[in-house]
Amino acid sequence: MAGESIGITLTEQIFVARGAVAALETALPYELASFKARVFWLGKQPFSKGKNYKLKLATQEVECSIESIQRVIDASTLETVSRKENEIFVGRHEVAELTLHTRKLLSFDVHADIVPTGRFVIVDGFDVAGGGIIAFDNYPPANPRHSQQER
Repeated sequence: MAGESIGITLTEQIFVARGAVAALETALPYELASFKARVFWLGKQPFSKGKNYKLKLATQEVECSIESIQRVIDASTLETVSRKENEIFVGRHEVAELTLHTRKLLSFDVHADIVPTGRFVIVDGFDVAGGGIIAFDNYPPANPRHSQQER
């Protein structure tokens, strides 16, 4: 139940760092540094390509940036926003379909599959400036024996 503390006894002693995700070997989350997302931006300053932000997903915190923006939508009119090529940002009260890149690997699920590990917030400075969900893409299947860090 959410908000309750639990304990797990393992046969092997391991170190578990903050933000680690436990899962069955048959239902592993993705562990990648790049993923497709849909973001709603509320920040006072635009969500801009080339700037670093903090992404929080469950108990994980990683630095992230915009890799590419596929589409920006004005939330009040639902029309696609067109900008010049050098204007790569998401403005206040806009929704974007984009690709995010994280500095470290992030454990996640597609929002349609598992909601709690498929949604996140983005922090700009000390303010929560946006929220989003992880969209389906052709992600490589999770391999229980080899993480991407080992490849």
